[in-house]
Amino acid sequence: MLLEAAERVGGTFETLHHEGWCCEQGPNTLLESDPAVASLLRDTGLATERLAADPTARRRYLWLDGGLVAVPGHPLGLLRSSVLSRAAKFRLLREPWAPTPPDIGEPDESVADFVRRRLGSEILERVVEPFLSGIYAGDPERLAVRWALPKVFRLERDQGSLVKGLMAARSGGAGSRHPISFAGGLEALTERLAERLGDAVRRRHRVLTIERRASGFRVRGEADGCAFAIAAEHVLLALPASPTADLLEPIPGADAAALREIPHSSVAVISFGFARRHVDHALDGFGFLAPRNGDLRILGCLFPSSVFPHRAPTGHVALSCFIGGRTDPAAVELSDSELLERSAADLDRVLGIGAAPAFSRVRRWRPGIPQYELGHQRFLQVADGVERDVPNLHLLGNWRSGVSIADCIRTAAERAEGIRAGAD
Repeated sequence: MLLEAAERVGGTFETLHHEGWCCEQGPNTLLESDPAVASLLRDTGLATERLAADPTARRRYLWLDGGLVAVPGHPLGLLRSSVLSRAAKFRLLREPWAPTPPDIGEPDESVADFVRRRLGSEILERVVEPFLSGIYAGDPERLAVRWALPKVFRLERDQGSLVKGLMAARSGGAGSRHPISFAGGLEALTERLAERLGDAVRRRHRVLTIERRASGFRVRGEADGCAFAIAAEHVLLALPASPTADLLEPIPGADAAALREIPHSSVAVISFGFARRHVDHALDGFGFLAPRNGDLRILGCLFPSSVFPHRAPTGHVALSCFIGGRTDPAAVELSDSELLERSAADLDRVLGIGAAPAFSRVRRWRPGIPQYELGHQRFLQVADGVERDVPNLHLLGNWRSGVSIADCIRTAAERAEGIRAGAD
């Protein structure tokens, strides 16, 4: 049984449809690189309905030195691109011989320190910082490499070199890294899941307390003004960190108050629609990202109507900007008109837009994206301790096992399989 406090399911999966516009207000695409994702799509029947991104989506841009520069599809392609100076390229070639710290198992090395040590400051500022803006809207000086970029951390630990590890991974093959969506947007996934669950989904059911009983739990709450109580053998909390801590507080042995301290980056998503003739740039890619030491306030912009069909009315294009994040939290507090004006000015400079938008929307996300910063291991230990001390209580969420959709699908599937195995 799924208890959903809201009228709609899906949380941050939120697709806006308006007079021919289809705009993602939360996550924009899904990667099938994890087998759990492919399995879920098959189980829901969405495998045959998925939309593969247009081939041009493989091209990504960076705003550097007053212009857009295409980013190579593989890190070693940076050696042939104009993204880096000659000195930075030489530093990249020397990466296999970069010093490895004696305490390589220490989790509290920031992404910034890690990249400076192995690749140098230029790659940090021109490539890694924008990349992290696209994932976490985060600050590389505070993000912990072990938790924020676990695959990168393991490359150094296991291979002794990022370059050697990337070459080995490339030759070994991997799942699809190309983004997908659905005709109705990503919300189609959560809507299909709710449809398959049927009456097991209880909307407008707000959980107020969870009581531990000898035979399991009693979940109490309110639905349309009426109280409810449900007995359960297992309880899974798939919630943001603070609401998780709130519900756990009265449960003996479930001391999770520290989860409220997990930092987040608030972000505003600004969706625009323009007549195609008013945009100079070809929009031949997935979008662009901007370094934080540059002259743009937006973190970046996606080109949804270039990536998937039917995202904009005929003769128009859809753009999706992001602003705010850990390094610019004040931006999210600007008024709608200020956000639209600031974002439109940045887009005009980058893409050459000579007219007012035909469509615009602002969507704020507070508290936003959980940050896997220095000391994050403490929060993971809290979650592990709760599950150890309160059997059959399970904590899921993008604050624990990765912020991507694929991370959430994989960890949920693993937990469900573990419960089934225990029941058998």
